[in-house]
Amino acid sequence: GEAFPEITKHVTNVKDILNEEEESFSRTLDRGEKLFDTYLQKAKQNDTTLLSGADVWRLYDTYGFPVDLTRLMAEENGLSVDEQEFLKEQKKAKEISRNARNTDTDDREIVALDMHDIAKIELDKIANITDDNFKY
Repeated sequence: GEAFPEITKHVTNVKDILNEEEESFSRTLDRGEKLFDTYLQKAKQNDTTLLSGADVWRLYDTYGFPVDLTRLMAEENGLSVDEQEFLKEQKKAKEISRNARNTDTDDREIVALDMHDIAKIELDKIANITDDNFKY
């Protein structure tokens, strides 16, 4: 409160924001853990001790699941992450993003949603959530 007096004036708002962020992160963790389990099973079925770097990147980039947590969970299950593939996927995503910004869009807007935008859509029930379980 001394450094940021507005915090003490808006305690309820700050608590609401923190609760919303905590709930959003909890949903991210739940979703990520389920997907991690599918990737873990895939690795076991393929009889490998290497978790796909593409899958690890997808968990992070698409679902906001922390990479360090993925590495830790992989290690706990006797796996390591294919770091070269992860870096390759990361680089590819950056190039796609860079090209999208530099490409003429014919007056169409490019919509990019991050994990916070997706959480807000889910929370406000703006759109129905797709059930992707059958994919896995």
